Amino acid sequence: MGLHVLQKSRPDVVISGINRGANLGQDLYYSGTIAAAREAAFHGLPSMAVSLAFKNLNGHHFYETAAKIVNMCLELELHLHIPKLALININVPNLEFSKIKGFKLTKIGFRRYSEEVHARIDTRERNYYWIAGQYLGFKGNPDSDCQAVEDGFVSITPHYLVDNLEEASKDLSLVIERLNAKMAP
Repeated sequence: MGLHVLQKSRPDVVISGINRGANLGQDLYYSGTIAAAREAAFHGLPSMAVSLAFKNLNGHHFYETAAKIVNMCLELELHLHIPKLALININVPNLEFSKIKGFKLTKIGFRRYSEEVHARIDTRERNYYWIAGQYLGFKGNPDSDCQAVEDGFVSITPHYLVDNLEEASKDLSLVIERLNAKMAP
């Protein structure tokens, strides 16, 4: 609707965000901010999802830092270097701009959560469940988006919408061949 009804002309780039909170590691699969950037990429538009990574809701949130980061990315035309059917996920540490250490090209990390689920009753006396897991940290990968933000760097992570993992495909191809051999009469 945005591209075909509301917009009078096709945009050069789509910026989704600034999201309130991080979209690091596998959390990107649950993100509406990422989903908007993904839709733009599906329509052939370069897109960036931008999130301000803070640890709690209290205190000052440096959205002005994230806005400066987006502006820098646009000035240097980062969007012209995004591959087809991909988006760029940008996570900005919740710091004053002067305290940002720089930028890192990162991989998707892995965040760990407790598995708490609370049973509750709503105002109509119906049962429902609230996922209440707490963040427990991330798996230590020095090239991950999680590590970059933890170290005070802006994380720039390409997210490919069409799989390009050749190494995994090689191993899986061998298993597929073996499965197919079992199917032969």
